[in-house]
Amino acid sequence: MVWQEPDALPQDLVLSCDLLGGNMDTFTLNFSRSGAPVVAQYYNFLRLGFEGYRAVQQTCRDVATYLGEEIAKLPKLSLIADGSELPVLAVRTAPGYDGFTVFDLAARLKMHGWQAPTYYLPPGLEHIAVIRFVIRNGFSQDIAAKLLANVRTEVEYLRDNPVPRPRRSGDEAAAEQPGVPTGG
Repeated sequence: MVWQEPDALPQDLVLSCDLLGGNMDTFTLNFSRSGAPVVAQYYNFLRLGFEGYRAVQQTCRDVATYLGEEIAKLPKLSLIADGSELPVLAVRTAPGYDGFTVFDLAARLKMHGWQAPTYYLPPGLEHIAVIRFVIRNGFSQDIAAKLLANVRTEVEYLRDNPVPRPRRSGDEAAAEQPGVPTGG
């Protein structure tokens, strides 16, 4: 069916996704995609074989682990996922620290050409915002070193230049979390 007016669409068919730091309403066959990536992955399995594919993934994990170990040394950041199990890092600001948010860090990293998704964790942990780094095939140790240098530079900058937060009163301040993108 096709709806011309949003009001005609039953709300129980709409999924609101918290994606990459903002909410997006969608009415699609959720999370469906083309089968092409599956076919491409199957081709890689056949072309590389088990040991070749294992080597590619081990390299990704090695780079992620290196990056995680180095980011863990930064005093204002804390790791949630360190890259040792999957080549993915989830980083938050240190608990109790409110000088800057991961949203602020992502904005600073964007000035260096990095696009790092930031978002709040699912219900139950929605008070925790993370910045995510996914280490894929081709993301070498050299590239990781450049990212790390930029993270260090920007954490130092943000530490020395705290991001001003608007003053709110009472209930409004308690309801709004720092660094949350707001509509408007």
